[in-house]
Amino acid sequence: MDSLAGKSGLHLDSRALKPKLVKGHDLTELDIDAQVTGDYRGVVRFLNSLQRSTNYYAVEGLTARSQTRSQGPKGGLQVSVHIKTYFRAA
Repeated sequence: MDSLAGKSGLHLDSRALKPKLVKGHDLTELDIDAQVTGDYRGVVRFLNSLQRSTNYYAVEGLTARSQTRSQGPKGGLQVSVHIKTYFRAA
């Protein structure tokens, strides 16, 4: 996640992970809540890189608002993303 955000020109402000075993399957479901800041173009690149990743990512929710930091770039966005992914248990 850090790498995808950085390559997209975004700053990963926070990330929360919630793993959950999927009963009857050899899978772990991972809920990811992340907050990134940057410009619109970076957000689009970030979402595109999730889509094209070799891992499976499902964006379940996204909220965006204008960045309110005085030192941030003009036209910056603060985006919260809720993502779900799955991993095989070892």
